Amino acid sequence: MQRYEKFPSAGNIFYEYIKNNLNADPKRLYLCVNGKNMGFPAEFAVTQIECRQKSTRKLSSFVCHSEFLFPSTLASEQSTHQCVATYHAQIAGSGKKLVDMTAGLGIDAFTFAREGNTVTAIELDDARAAILRHNTEVLGLRNVEVVEADCLEWMKSNAAGSYDILFIDPARRASDSRRTFRFEDCIPDIVSNLPELRSFATVMMVKASPILDISGIIREIEGVTSIHIVCVRGECKEVLVILDNTRPAGNPEIIAVDLDDDDDAVIRIRSLWETRFLDLGGDCCLAELSDLEGEVYLYDPNAAVHKLNCRNALSKAFPNLKKLSVNTDLYCSHVRHENFPGRVFSISGIINKKSARSLCNSRCEVAVRNYPLTAEQLRKKLHLSSGGDSFIFGCSVGARQKPVILHCIRLQSRYTGPDDKIGSKFVVK
Repeated sequence: MQRYEKFPSAGNIFYEYIKNNLNADPKRLYLCVNGKNMGFPAEFAVTQIECRQKSTRKLSSFVCHSEFLFPSTLASEQSTHQCVATYHAQIAGSGKKLVDMTAGLGIDAFTFAREGNTVTAIELDDARAAILRHNTEVLGLRNVEVVEADCLEWMKSNAAGSYDILFIDPARRASDSRRTFRFEDCIPDIVSNLPELRSFATVMMVKASPILDISGIIREIEGVTSIHIVCVRGECKEVLVILDNTRPAGNPEIIAVDLDDDDDAVIRIRSLWETRFLDLGGDCCLAELSDLEGEVYLYDPNAAVHKLNCRNALSKAFPNLKKLSVNTDLYCSHVRHENFPGRVFSISGIINKKSARSLCNSRCEVAVRNYPLTAEQLRKKLHLSSGGDSFIFGCSVGARQKPVILHCIRLQSRYTGPDDKIGSKFVVK
């Protein structure tokens, strides 16, 4: 990683170069500046241009500051999405004394501070720590203290119980740059140091990999009080684990939230699903082919709800809902459920040879769930092109998991507008 230094005599030239080349191709710029003395750290300037291009939407409320810096492209890629950071801050509240144990680029630490918390940001790498201090000044945040230290060693030298919240985003890359996801493979090791970590603050917030299994988290970490599966526009970004010393553990609350990706980073929730861990299992009625006849709606859960596989909780919240098959995470009903946490479609019919010929060369989106062909293979088989308002679902239906192809029209979901900060809320007790 390139090292960051302050260049007071060349600062204006440095930032002017970034501003003038903001829309240029970074690869071409790297070639142009290679080996040249331009009076400022030219390659580092090109890195800023590349990071800003990649983060224009993801970090818009930060890159709008012309002097906001990135230590590396990797730091940009690994940083928390600003609306996810705002969601973290919404959970934390304000007026708290908070420690970010693994600050990195500092998006979470800065967002906690913007919401009125006093933040200590710990960062082991000296270059990243220097840029954290620089960005703290750029953002005008006087309630952030940057500490360059090993977070566990720092914790041992400070008084336990003196903080309200401990926020940890463990490093999920091994020394050979392979991606890791299990807690025991991350830095710091949450599992081995759990007693000390829990005694240090009242609430512990751990940002975990989106591919972690919910049951595995609860088995591996003792005392979990809630788990948030956080998505942004249907893409699962993380699993946020909360351990609150003031609340009983044993049956953790599960929150599956899908956030809107807005430039202003204001929290707009597209859908919010709340349930209890014990409600996730159980059985849901399975559909048969006859259930797909007439006026029928198809329900496709969003990524967070899909990850939970909470068929029992869904059937409790939405009467008459049937799962297409045991291994097909799609649902159908003759009733239109406006606030379903996911996409809703009207089923036009089951595709047969005759109707397939009528669709030939038309524009349809194609998706598959528990189907013998991939989406691209099914698209080629039906001679379809992308686009349009129609959707084709290849899926399996019933106890015998019969492969079928459904022709559907997507319906407008309930929109949570700018003033609706709660969104569609479903509670299953």
